[in-house]
Amino acid sequence: MRRLVQALIGLVIGWLVCMVEYAFCATAYGGPFTILMLPIMAFVLSILAVGAALVVGLVLLIPSVRDLWSRTGYWSILLCVVAVLVLISASKLGLRKVDPISGYKIMSPWVWSLCFFSFVFPIVNLPKRHEHDG
Repeated sequence: MRRLVQALIGLVIGWLVCMVEYAFCATAYGGPFTILMLPIMAFVLSILAVGAALVVGLVLLIPSVRDLWSRTGYWSILLCVVAVLVLISASKLGLRKVDPISGYKIMSPWVWSLCFFSFVFPIVNLPKRHEHDG
């Protein structure tokens, strides 16, 4: 149940990040179709990122990896912060360039996907604190 709640939280927050990133970084208006498709595509991308985070999170079932990840605690959320900072400063970092044909400011899909995955993964796989017998 905990994983489901975390996955749903990751889905909602991921969708919001997509929408906010588009609002701040979109350089062109494609008409009403764009307005209709944007929330749908943000939802699809969020589902893909959450699904990938759940699949990659299976590595956390390995005891040594799980113990290491558990020790990070809420510090793992720093990965989210770094990913958002990269998305925000992508133009200054040279990761977002102007496409000569369309004139749109675009970011490499691989870099964007990595940042988005890095944002969603710690939310979906938030380390669980284990109480030690003392």
